[in-house]
Amino acid sequence: MRKCLEQGVEIVEFSPKTDVWVKSHYGSELEFVTSNEDLGAVIHLGALASTRIKDKKLLYGFNHEAVISIANFCLERQLPLTFISSSAIYGNSGKNLSEYAKTKLLAEEYLRSREDLDCNIVRLFNTFGFNEIKKESMKSIVSDMIISAITTRKIEIWKIPKLGFGEQSRDLIFVEDVANSLLNLSIKNCNLSKTIDLGSGKSTKFIDLATLIADQGTDVEIIPKHLPSDYNLDSYQIYTRADTDWKESAPELLPDTKISEVIPKLFTQYKNVLIP
Repeated sequence: MRKCLEQGVEIVEFSPKTDVWVKSHYGSELEFVTSNEDLGAVIHLGALASTRIKDKKLLYGFNHEAVISIANFCLERQLPLTFISSSAIYGNSGKNLSEYAKTKLLAEEYLRSREDLDCNIVRLFNTFGFNEIKKESMKSIVSDMIISAITTRKIEIWKIPKLGFGEQSRDLIFVEDVANSLLNLSIKNCNLSKTIDLGSGKSTKFIDLATLIADQGTDVEIIPKHLPSDYNLDSYQIYTRADTDWKESAPELLPDTKISEVIPKLFTQYKNVLIP
């Protein structure tokens, strides 16, 4: 929101509660919030992002059916749509998908089938930033590690069978880079006519990330943690990295923040909040 204000872009925020899915309520609430607004574009960021949610009605409701409602809304008002998908749709090396990933893929397929809709699909990689404390299980691995380092002086990394400790890795992208990219995409009304990966194009190992964060504190210990007994390892992503081959056609969308530069600032921000 701050990025929009800096560029003089007004936002109409639609952020429904996600504890219960009722399609008609979602649609009517969307109409109510936007009824007196002159909109120029829609960015659909909403989703239940945890891979551990077991309520399929809730998951498929907000991550698939809601997208259909948003698409119809955009068609009725002739608005361009930017839909935020996820790197989770790539699955693991065996291509197994979590239920979360399946919902995002279904949404993508639906949007691509609507040839009358002006839509960009952006597959977002692992986004991190400040103010993630209330996100609980849906917060980024970066914030999770920082918060743990500050509050417990420990950073726990899941121990994955047949994988060296902390060797799992993610393409991490700073939230301000995401905001800049999406604003450029919407303000310039770019139609990329394809699905793009929005990430740094680099993959950071968890052990390297944990070490970087541990170095910001005092006597922070990095320790292995056993997987939850109910976790389906088949859909766990050991490695992610965005394909940024599209950058030549839209260089203004490419993130440029280095994780090593932003971690110290984030650590201080969280420390100021978590320690009186």
